[in-house]
Amino acid sequence: KSAEQMKNYHEVIIYHNNTSVSLIGFNDTGNSLVSENYGLPIIIGDEESLKPIIAHNKINYTNSVCYTVLDCGIIKTFQPDSIFIDGKKCSAIVGVSRSLLHADFDILFNLDNIMNNEMEISYV
Repeated sequence: KSAEQMKNYHEVIIYHNNTSVSLIGFNDTGNSLVSENYGLPIIIGDEESLKPIIAHNKINYTNSVCYTVLDCGIIKTFQPDSIFIDGKKCSAIVGVSRSLLHADFDILFNLDNIMNNEMEISYV
């Protein structure tokens, strides 16, 4: 991958109930999903990548409506204890996709939406 392509990949760590998972995230500038329940951006991960958190915790899911260019659907979402993108604490909701996202990454998000939504800035 070129340096230009690599700048869209980021380290994402999600913590929930004393469990964590480290993921490769991809900055999807077309992802403008926002949770109507929490007013926070939704990042999308697949069940397999999120398994370390999902398998070891009782998750309190809510359903979020997702609109795409071609369709509308419902995705299961949950609010984790914390999310860090490249070491920076971020506020977002995790959406769980039943389908594998991509071989090169585990989770999708729109970095601009997340960073523009931040009220609290802290680093690991």
